[in-house]
Amino acid sequence: MRRNSNFFRAIFCAAATATRAVPKSLLPFFLVFGSVIPAFAQPVGWDSVLPIVVTEQSETTLSGYQLRMVIDTSAMAPGAADLRFGADEAGSQLLDYWIESGAGTASTAVWVKLPTLPASESLKVYMFSGNSLALSASTVNVFDFTNTSANSATNQVSGGSTGGVGNSQRGFRFSPLQDVLLTDFGKNEPSGTARYVTLFDASSQAILVQTVVSGPATSYSYQAVPQPMWLRAGTEYVLQIYQDASDGYYFSSTGQLNPLLQYFDMPYCNNCTKDTFPTSALNNLLYGYVDFLFRTRQLVTTEPAYLLNAFIVSADVNPVGTGTVACTSPVALNASSTCTANPATGYRLAGFGGDCTGMTCDLVNIQADKSVAANFVPLEFTIAGSVSPNGSGVISCVSPVNYGQTATCTATANPGHVFAGFTGDCTGMSCSLTDVQSDKEVIANFNALSPLAPQAIPSLSEWSLLFLGLLIAAGSARRIRSLKR
Repeated sequence: MRRNSNFFRAIFCAAATATRAVPKSLLPFFLVFGSVIPAFAQPVGWDSVLPIVVTEQSETTLSGYQLRMVIDTSAMAPGAADLRFGADEAGSQLLDYWIESGAGTASTAVWVKLPTLPASESLKVYMFSGNSLALSASTVNVFDFTNTSANSATNQVSGGSTGGVGNSQRGFRFSPLQDVLLTDFGKNEPSGTARYVTLFDASSQAILVQTVVSGPATSYSYQAVPQPMWLRAGTEYVLQIYQDASDGYYFSSTGQLNPLLQYFDMPYCNNCTKDTFPTSALNNLLYGYVDFLFRTRQLVTTEPAYLLNAFIVSADVNPVGTGTVACTSPVALNASSTCTANPATGYRLAGFGGDCTGMTCDLVNIQADKSVAANFVPLEFTIAGSVSPNGSGVISCVSPVNYGQTATCTATANPGHVFAGFTGDCTGMSCSLTDVQSDKEVIANFNALSPLAPQAIPSLSEWSLLFLGLLIAAGSARRIRSLKR
């Protein structure tokens, strides 16, 4: 547990006197299980507070769940009267609790009604003690109760006939279908006299609870039992009401019991005492209209776990959906926690933030809640472009490109060259790389243009021969025309 005297003043003194002893009354730290830890700001009047981390394990959000814990109350006020639980360390929202057994011992069984506990997450509650003037606040209100009819063993059966056999026991044998908490004995009888009501173990015939119930005739009256007790599922019990010499009772041909209880028969005895276990029985009858009230608790497939004097290491992913991070949590005082980050496809870990920095996260000597962030960034890939042959043109590619994205490359020929197509991770005359998941290499290929063949210019002698040929041709043409005449 942690003690806090003059908290803020103590913090100041501790900082100012780091190399010398601080007066005990001002010390903002105190020993818990042999360890020195920071103090908490518990409610006024209480000088000790212990954090408890509860973890949901059934993948179901629970609201008002009743958690059973075993704690040490040996150093508390007599009967653990100063025990309290809160949803916050200041105790501004106290939680209902019920001490089942062992108050003032190192093995106290206590039930606490929790606030909302999200599925698969952890919740911190606080246990307070250290107030010698406190009165016990233990209450069965921790458990679920609808009304006296719905939570009655007989559903307050009524009607029937009136009769009576003096010095007799009447009642019913039953077995709970789930654990129920017996809190009150009840009766409905025509005489209006005080009656002994007794619960027997059907197997051992031992008396488990016995008390007197008073109340008027013709209506149900109830009396709290000295100590509420669990009636276990599958165990057979016998509940009896005792009639004195002049007492009467109701009876009917019914085996009506609450749906959470299984009816077997109506055990009875005549000329017996209130302590006599009945050995005779009739079927499908209710005699005496003896009753009890009970409370129930929430049932889940896997009970939540709890850790005393513990802390939560919470972890987030940034941005959401880019990976996962898991930390050892909860952790006990001065324990360690390791956080592991796993990127989603297409991302990589950029580093931790919050209470961790760098590429790994190992928290040691934990004395407070911790918060860690795993930061992820997209994977990037290089699109490398080259030209063949060198100097024949230029290539331009979108680079770098994120995982799964598209990259394009374009090629431009230098003068005297013509683009011939892409090779490498692109082929053809265009290049569009889709769903990129690795580095890529693209080559832009160019061809040189072929020069035109040179044309010969005729010399002077060639011009002369050409002119002579034309003259000869013209003369031949005139000769032919003259012959035709």
